[in-house]
Amino acid sequence: MVRSPSQEAIDTESCTLPSIADVLKDQTLLITGGAGFVGTALLYRLVASDLSVRRVYTVIRGENPISRLPVDLHPFVAKRLPDGTWSTEEPIVILPGDCFLPDFGLGPKDAKLLREIQIVIHTAGDTRFSLPLAQAVHAIADLATAMTNFSLNNLRVRTHIHLSTTFTGWFLESGSTVLEELVPALDESAHFEEHANTYLHAKSIAEGLVNAVGRPQAGRPTPKVNWRIVRLATVGPAVQFPFPGFGAGSPSSPVCSAIAAEVVGREHYLDSAELDVIPLDIAVNQILGLTASVHARKSTVLPRGSNVPIYHIAAGMAPENPIPMHLLNEPDCKIKEPYVPAKNLLRAYSPMITKCVKFDTSRTRVVLGLAPQTKAPKYNIDPSYGLTVPVTDTTIDTLGFECDGQKAVDAIGGWRSYLQLIRDRMEQMAEPESFEVHVD
Repeated sequence: MVRSPSQEAIDTESCTLPSIADVLKDQTLLITGGAGFVGTALLYRLVASDLSVRRVYTVIRGENPISRLPVDLHPFVAKRLPDGTWSTEEPIVILPGDCFLPDFGLGPKDAKLLREIQIVIHTAGDTRFSLPLAQAVHAIADLATAMTNFSLNNLRVRTHIHLSTTFTGWFLESGSTVLEELVPALDESAHFEEHANTYLHAKSIAEGLVNAVGRPQAGRPTPKVNWRIVRLATVGPAVQFPFPGFGAGSPSSPVCSAIAAEVVGREHYLDSAELDVIPLDIAVNQILGLTASVHARKSTVLPRGSNVPIYHIAAGMAPENPIPMHLLNEPDCKIKEPYVPAKNLLRAYSPMITKCVKFDTSRTRVVLGLAPQTKAPKYNIDPSYGLTVPVTDTTIDTLGFECDGQKAVDAIGGWRSYLQLIRDRMEQMAEPESFEVHVD
């Protein structure tokens, strides 16, 4: 038996906890998927006045990549100068490249900039559930391989954060808990191939690839990169930052899908069904907290036989945290004229509402200095499988970065108020054609 994460397992290295701002000060980061739901929110947070990062590079495809960012981020984006270099007053540099290509397919001057990068946060990937498996594997697992190659071959990269999803463990039977470990969740009865869709299947494959590169093995030299896998539960629009409801209407959030959908008959989902939701701004704060914790480590070495550590950004085990599915389905939490047919919503999300699976957040909460949840599971794990150590990273000072999702939601009146905030934001928006196509 392996004990659950505990405060005693933390390598504090000093009595003073490092802060997110201190660790990220003067660092150069690469955010893949900068035009995506999570990537854009990360850009907003990284250019905020309480952080002093040196530079943030992001790779966005297209002839006019800046047009894919919100207009109020444009003043923070560097401009191309006549000599081919970039202005230095602005923190964000958009590199018009392709992450699948060596040096992202950039010209010599831009490729040279990549050698400055110290931290990689890989958020890019296709979020569609219905792609053929070969396409999903290419868009997610092959891309993960390309990014691990980038970090391996870039001498200055010290920390590589691979974003995944807690739902990689959704094939477990109802009532199970997905641990902060690789899936299958060390459970002989788990049917690993029974993923709800090709997206989750490809995400599981990508995690295995990152782990294969990052876990210590005999005969390998000491690694230069801290590899971590950070799984996100369902990400909903922001509570506060950069403004309340930011991200409302995004096709990447099932919360928005539910609010835009017709009421679904109660016979289609379990009475106990729930959705584990983390608001976007809280998720971003936790990502940066975990990133800073890893980057603050003095050593990149993990114990022999350990897997790459995994963290869960989720509401977690406390009974009041997930949103009950019946609340998402109530008419006063939906827009007045729903444009997503109930049948479409069910086709996409039925695997998520016909059973209940919980997500453990024990390791994450220790690193972020959050109080443990009372229903955290015991780690009954066969040690022959290969484990992560209970906690490998330093507890981080998150002052100024709200990381407690339940506290943030309670501050605005609870989950119903949160859903109605998103509903009101979506009511102000024109029906997004891309949203309807995505859900369809």
